[in-house]
Amino acid sequence: MHYGVPLWVPEAGGVIDPDNEAHDLIVSVFGGMSKGERGRLTSANS
Repeated sequence: MHYGVPLWVPEAGGVIDPDNEAHDLIVSVFGGMSKGERGRLTSANS
């Protein structure tokens, strides 16, 4: 949390835990993708 505000990321299933390595990886992967790429990825998994 930054300034006491949780970061909600649907791809992570909810609030990001900055101490969780899996959440850190998810943020790293999705942070480097464009909105279109994220949309294709999430629609492919549906």
